[in-house]
Amino acid sequence: MGKASALNVADLSRDEKLELLDRLLGKPGPRPGSLPLTNSQREELDRRLDELEAEGPTGLSWDEVVARARAREMLAELARTPSMASSEPDRPASAHLRAGP
Repeated sequence: MGKASALNVADLSRDEKLELLDRLLGKPGPRPGSLPLTNSQREELDRRLDELEAEGPTGLSWDEVVARARAREMLAELARTPSMASSEPDRPASAHLRAGP
Protein backbone atom coordinates (compact mmCIF):
# COMPACT_ATOMS: atom_id res chain seq x y z
CA MET A 1 0.00 0.00 0.00
CA GLY A 2 1.46 3.37 -0.99
CA LYS A 3 2.01 6.26 1.34
CA ALA A 4 -0.67 8.95 1.05
CA SER A 5 0.40 12.55 0.86
CA ALA A 6 -1.26 15.27 2.91
CA LEU A 7 -3.79 17.50 1.19
CA ASN A 8 -3.88 21.18 2.06
CA VAL A 9 -7.48 22.13 1.30
CA ALA A 10 -6.61 25.84 1.52
CA ASP A 11 -4.46 25.46 -1.61
CA LEU A 12 -7.36 24.10 -3.67
CA SER A 13 -9.34 26.29 -6.04
CA ARG A 14 -13.04 26.82 -5.44
CA ASP A 15 -13.92 24.25 -8.12
CA GLU A 16 -11.46 21.72 -6.68
CA LYS A 17 -12.98 22.19 -3.21
CA LEU A 18 -16.47 21.64 -4.59
CA GLU A 19 -15.32 18.53 -6.44
CA LEU A 20 -13.68 17.18 -3.28
CA LEU A 21 -16.82 17.87 -1.26
CA ASP A 22 -18.93 16.16 -3.90
CA ARG A 23 -16.66 13.12 -3.86
CA LEU A 24 -16.68 12.93 -0.07
CA LEU A 25 -20.43 13.35 0.33
CA GLY A 26 -21.35 11.37 -2.75
CA LYS A 27 -20.18 8.08 -1.27
CA PRO A 28 -22.54 6.76 1.35
CA GLY A 29 -21.13 5.23 4.49
CA PRO A 30 -21.77 1.69 5.59
CA ARG A 31 -25.42 0.66 5.67
CA PRO A 32 -26.79 -0.11 9.13
CA GLY A 33 -27.10 -3.81 8.39
CA SER A 34 -23.63 -4.12 6.92
CA LEU A 35 -21.74 -4.00 10.23
CA PRO A 36 -21.71 -7.28 12.13
CA LEU A 37 -22.94 -7.19 15.74
CA THR A 38 -22.06 -9.53 18.55
CA ASN A 39 -24.89 -11.32 20.33
CA SER A 40 -24.50 -9.06 23.37
CA GLN A 41 -24.64 -5.92 21.19
CA ARG A 42 -27.77 -7.16 19.44
CA GLU A 43 -29.39 -8.01 22.81
CA GLU A 44 -28.56 -4.52 24.15
CA LEU A 45 -30.04 -2.86 21.06
CA ASP A 46 -33.18 -4.98 21.36
CA ARG A 47 -33.47 -4.09 25.06
CA ARG A 48 -33.15 -0.37 24.28
CA LEU A 49 -35.72 -0.57 21.49
CA ASP A 50 -38.15 -2.39 23.78
CA GLU A 51 -37.63 0.30 26.44
CA LEU A 52 -38.21 3.07 23.90
CA GLU A 53 -41.42 1.42 22.67
CA ALA A 54 -42.67 0.95 26.24
CA GLU A 55 -41.80 4.38 27.67
CA GLY A 56 -41.61 6.57 24.61
CA PRO A 57 -38.82 9.06 24.07
CA THR A 58 -37.36 10.57 27.24
CA GLY A 59 -35.18 13.58 27.76
CA LEU A 60 -35.47 17.26 26.96
CA SER A 61 -36.50 19.01 23.78
CA TRP A 62 -33.93 21.27 22.12
CA ASP A 63 -35.91 24.33 23.24
CA GLU A 64 -35.75 23.14 26.87
CA VAL A 65 -31.99 22.55 26.63
CA VAL A 66 -31.43 26.06 25.25
CA ALA A 67 -33.72 27.65 27.86
CA ARG A 68 -31.88 25.89 30.71
CA ALA A 69 -28.48 26.88 29.33
CA ARG A 70 -29.57 30.52 29.03
CA ALA A 71 -30.99 30.51 32.55
CA ARG A 72 -27.74 29.05 33.90
CA GLU A 73 -25.77 31.70 32.01
CA MET A 74 -27.96 34.48 33.44
CA LEU A 75 -27.53 33.17 36.99
CA ALA A 76 -23.77 32.99 36.54
CA GLU A 77 -23.74 36.57 35.24
CA LEU A 78 -25.81 37.75 38.23
CA ALA A 79 -23.40 36.01 40.59
CA ARG A 80 -20.48 37.89 39.01
CA THR A 81 -22.25 41.27 39.24
CA PRO A 82 -21.69 43.05 42.56
CA SER A 83 -24.89 44.22 44.22
CA MET A 84 -25.36 47.49 46.09
CA ALA A 85 -25.96 45.66 49.34
CA SER A 86 -22.69 43.75 49.13
CA SER A 87 -20.67 46.89 48.36
CA GLU A 88 -21.71 48.57 51.64
CA PRO A 89 -22.68 45.82 54.10
CA ASP A 90 -23.14 48.17 57.11
CA ARG A 91 -25.48 50.53 55.29
CA PRO A 92 -29.12 49.44 54.87
CA ALA A 93 -30.35 49.04 51.31
CA SER A 94 -32.99 51.74 51.91
CA ALA A 95 -30.20 54.28 52.51
CA HIS A 96 -29.44 54.17 48.78
CA LEU A 97 -32.86 55.63 48.04
CA ARG A 98 -33.37 59.36 48.28
CA ALA A 99 -36.43 60.59 50.10
CA GLY A 100 -37.39 63.33 47.63
CA PRO A 101 -36.61 67.07 47.70
